[in-house]
Amino acid sequence: MLSDKDMYQNDHYDKNYYDNYDKLPYVKSEHWEKFFGNIAEKIKNEINPKTVLDAGCAKGFLVEKLRERGIEAFGIDSSEYAISHVDDSIKDYCKVGSILNPLDRKYDLIVCMEVIEHLFEEDSKKALENLCKYSNDIIFSSTPEGFEEKTHHNVKRPSYWAKLFAKKNFFRDTKFDANFITTWAGRYRKTDKIDQEVIGDYDDKMWELNSDNQVNLWTTQTNIIRLTIERSQRLIGATRDIRICFTRRCMKSLCLMNSGINPK
Repeated sequence: MLSDKDMYQNDHYDKNYYDNYDKLPYVKSEHWEKFFGNIAEKIKNEINPKTVLDAGCAKGFLVEKLRERGIEAFGIDSSEYAISHVDDSIKDYCKVGSILNPLDRKYDLIVCMEVIEHLFEEDSKKALENLCKYSNDIIFSSTPEGFEEKTHHNVKRPSYWAKLFAKKNFFRDTKFDANFITTWAGRYRKTDKIDQEVIGDYDDKMWELNSDNQVNLWTTQTNIIRLTIERSQRLIGATRDIRICFTRRCMKSLCLMNSGINPK
């Protein structure tokens, strides 16, 4: 989702852009149907919002999957090409628009995935502040990679966005695992104050991560030891076989020599 400003060169987001999107063409296919269907299912089962805005909806794949599950989903995107290619069943719910501009209503949940890095830094901040006005619950993902992509103007680490959210009293919901979207995705929820529960959640999450790291380290070390023992045992076995074979050949040679036969 881009600004309406000419500086963002909106003509980049045409048929060529979507047909050559990342590793797979951004067209209706089994891959994208499964990807967005999974996201919609997670949102339905774990959040169950009544209304959702997909901010930067492109061709409306997520909007379609959410509506199939009974959620009042809507989408905006600055690409006229993308909006013109949404499915007929959701044409009334997707429109051309900018996340820099005021929205028409508030939503139970806003989803903004791989969108905001397409804006220049100052506009990225304005867009995020704007989204925070229209929902207390935001699923957010912005790649920390892809610096070579010519439409990426503000690629940052997740901590950069977390700090901007915090200025608006939005904090990551550590109990919500957004890895089904990307490894850097998160759910940010508004709280009026940083209370004991928020601080406790962060500490619990750090403890879980540290525990997982210790378990992974222990598992790795155990596997290395096991493989080393197995290889040593195979080596010992192979050495024993060689010795037995050599001993038998020597004994055979001695027998032949004792009987006056020249061993070959």
